Amino acid sequence: MNRRTTLVKTAVYLAAAGTITAGVSACGSSHPAARSGTAATAVKSPATSTAPDLTATGTALKALLPAGADLASAVTVTDAADSGQNWTDPDALPAPALVGADCLVVPQITADEATADYRAAYAQETLAAHGVPIAQIVLAATNPGDAARQIAEVQSLTERCQTFNAPNANGASVGGAVSATEISHLGDQALDVRITATGPDAAKYQQPELILVRVGDKLAVISDAYPDADNGSALKAATVLAARLTGQPV
Repeated sequence: MNRRTTLVKTAVYLAAAGTITAGVSACGSSHPAARSGTAATAVKSPATSTAPDLTATGTALKALLPAGADLASAVTVTDAADSGQNWTDPDALPAPALVGADCLVVPQITADEATADYRAAYAQETLAAHGVPIAQIVLAATNPGDAARQIAEVQSLTERCQTFNAPNANGASVGGAVSATEISHLGDQALDVRITATGPDAAKYQQPELILVRVGDKLAVISDAYPDADNGSALKAATVLAARLTGQPV
């Protein structure tokens, strides 16, 4: 698989997007570091209680994640993790970061960051094709109404960042565009977010995809760095998760 560079790999991105660059490490606890507005702090938001029902624990969510056999051939699953029995109450959640995020965060937004503002419990895994990590899946349980709020935040970000410019690895400005399309008949609400580079060198850059599926107060998000090379695994994973969350056959 030929790796293409992302639009943003420089310190400029890290400085501008520091509020949501807890990255995969954010899933190492039940919630990322607490924030004040758009400024991250070193104070961690504690898991303050137990899940409202057994289906909302990290342990239960992990059991719903797709296995390699559910997806395309040559796609494997690695790095599965979950928040166990921990649960974060509404008053222990940090201030939302995506609501005020700069458009520079768009090219590298992951499933982790697209669930970080409101998740109370989670499970996650990584998809790899021929041994190369290509996508991240996060299945989050939220407090009542928060899964819908999380999708609304992402949708708002795509609306205000329909076109943007971001620095590449060499610091040169590269144009980008974002589109968000609703997916019908998938859960209670589903959104397909596509990030594309624009201009004469667009083919040199990744064209990542973010798929969000909400079922009640649970939210599944798949961030796919290489949608043109995953043999449809991201959408298949979303379909599997929607079916399992609604108790339907896969």
